[in-house]
Amino acid sequence: SKSSTMKIFFSTLLFLSFTIVSYSQVTVSPTAVFLENNFGSVVIINNTQISQDILLSFEFGYPVSDELGEVTMLYGTDNDKAEFDISDNLRIFPRALTLAPGQRQTARINFRPNRDISNGVHWTRLRVTSTPESVEIADTDEESVSTQLSFVFEQVIGVYHRNGQVETKLEVSNATFASDRILYTTSNTGNAPFIGTVNYTLQKGNETVLQGRQVTSIFTNGNRSIAVPEGLESGQYKLSLNIVSERPDVPQNFRFPMQPVSQEFTITIP
Repeated sequence: SKSSTMKIFFSTLLFLSFTIVSYSQVTVSPTAVFLENNFGSVVIINNTQISQDILLSFEFGYPVSDELGEVTMLYGTDNDKAEFDISDNLRIFPRALTLAPGQRQTARINFRPNRDISNGVHWTRLRVTSTPESVEIADTDEESVSTQLSFVFEQVIGVYHRNGQVETKLEVSNATFASDRILYTTSNTGNAPFIGTVNYTLQKGNETVLQGRQVTSIFTNGNRSIAVPEGLESGQYKLSLNIVSERPDVPQNFRFPMQPVSQEFTITIP
């Protein structure tokens, strides 16, 4: 008989939050692991109707931004943050498992620090890969094509360890308008990344034309952006930023200490 098999692979990358996919709804909780006494855990839940093969692995990575403030993930240790990598110091059990429909499993993480570990926050990423059993979606006669789908989903969450006294020292400068966005430059001289919320307000005179917040993470110096609506009148605007190390998905006792940052900038829109 004549048949062909088509495999479609989808990969969904997530930093401290995740998107639930309706077809293959394997969830991971919490959305970030903050190790306590060198231990942590995650719960993996199979909410689908078929068994899922799960693989767990560690890979060092963190978000970076380009000159336009676009954020991507940088993986690997060939960079200036490699000293903060704890991938080789972590053990997770189990590393591979199969979950039946509706089943959940706790995976436990153990951290074995080096003797010379420096003060500060060290981290890596936990990659959770789920692969369901192949699903036959067409069963035809010998002259037709049989199609089979196999989906692979990935969820990636942060794993953090703090050693000694830690502090985020975030500074903001150089806010400017660029085409369809406002760019502002961030720098951090502390020993902990920023994991928190950027609240912003844009005003023209006494009128507020834009207001919102960004729940984000900042690991390196660089630009971040705020999208602005089309059709704003030319002139001078006041940008107000209030940045705090608080976000709803991070419990208060796990937040890295930081003095709130409040700054105002004059933005000229041509």
